[in-house]
Amino acid sequence: MATRNLTDKTQFPRQGNNEDLFQRLSEYISFFDKSWVNRIKPASQESIERLKQVSEFDKWNKEFPKEYQIFLEHMGDDDGGLLSETLMGKTAIEKIIETCEDEKEVDLDPFSSPYLLFFNDYLARELSFDLNKDTKYSIVNQSLKVEAETFEKLLFQCAFRRFELYDNWVFAFQNQNERKPNLFCAIDGITKKYNMQKAWFSDEQNYIALGENYGFCIINIDAKESITGSVTGNNQEIVNELCNTFSTELNFKLNYKDKPNYYRSYV
Repeated sequence: MATRNLTDKTQFPRQGNNEDLFQRLSEYISFFDKSWVNRIKPASQESIERLKQVSEFDKWNKEFPKEYQIFLEHMGDDDGGLLSETLMGKTAIEKIIETCEDEKEVDLDPFSSPYLLFFNDYLARELSFDLNKDTKYSIVNQSLKVEAETFEKLLFQCAFRRFELYDNWVFAFQNQNERKPNLFCAIDGITKKYNMQKAWFSDEQNYIALGENYGFCIINIDAKESITGSVTGNNQEIVNELCNTFSTELNFKLNYKDKPNYYRSYV
């Protein structure tokens, strides 16, 4: 697998719009895994229309999420592991349709609120588009907690976690006494200290930063008692130092520090 060198800006994921979303995403992933574009499979237009029908999407008089339309047209049948393996669940359109149909059998009005399901797993965890806003739709879980600011950011966050976290050290922090009142300011300080660049696809729940051949990803930032993430890089000394810095600066107890290999598969 290729490794990053941020002195080459062509390797950094580009910002853009929906018109070039798939191109930007595939360029980014292909730097690490050239076979990904050959593994993905698009959904048929018939399946896309069927999803809109069974989810009763049209009754909300909303524009169908453009980013999701692009996702379905390129990888709606098989996403090559982008979301499905990173989040460990199902994104294939036929599985989502099946879930919607099952919900109709057990609930007289399962789509009484403006949400569009696109992911679920065997533990009943779900991710949906929150259609309550007229602008970009945020991504929420089954408890309506925001998981990602937009679907585009979720795609790049999962791409980072799946394809770029090479030789990584997974960690979990548990609160010890009082935590920092503003975790983002503390994490920003660590980013600057190590001359790293905050990724544009970070948001209020996920913070990703990159340096020259090392980086980190923190998720569940708004959790009250714990946060999790991963430090990655080909310099073990810096990786160890970053883990310890997070523990000190964020006032959290660092778990899993002595067992990086055991927890690696849980990223």
